[in-house]
Amino acid sequence: MSTSTLVYTSTPAPEWPPLPTWRAAFLGALALNGNVSDAAKAAGISRDTAYKAKARNPDFAQDFQTAERIASDVLLREAWRRAVEGGRTYKFTKDGDPILHPETGEPYYEMVYSDALLTLLLKARLPEQFGDKLRVEQTIKQEAAYDLNLLTPDEKQALLAMKRRLQTLPATTSDEEGSYHD
Repeated sequence: MSTSTLVYTSTPAPEWPPLPTWRAAFLGALALNGNVSDAAKAAGISRDTAYKAKARNPDFAQDFQTAERIASDVLLREAWRRAVEGGRTYKFTKDGDPILHPETGEPYYEMVYSDALLTLLLKARLPEQFGDKLRVEQTIKQEAAYDLNLLTPDEKQALLAMKRRLQTLPATTSDEEGSYHD
């Protein structure tokens, strides 16, 4: 009679969902356009799949965040280009023919810049100089909770009676003037 021994080895659970098949396409598209729905469509998955993988896979979550930062950098670069470098706007006649520069004979254009984007960039980069001046600061002083053990028996009874009375009152609503009614 022969004896056999079963040996069990533990193997790590596979990634869920299997990321390698769509991960690169999703992250590349997300880095380019910053839109999760469009990136998911480009990778052939649903947005829910992407968000579930992000929640369950720390490495993917980190790559997801990096792709979002790259997309933000793309937006910042485009805002900078429009605000600082500007863009050409070609001019045309009412009939749609290009207006030509009188000296060069080339199509005439004007450089157009975005003052609104320049303002936003200045506010973001130099908030002390260009940020909104309204600042709200709030300090909350947290008082220690009242220790009910310090109450006398009579004070405890009075507090309980007040609580019972409040529970029997009908619910009220408040109008704009602050008066209360049923």
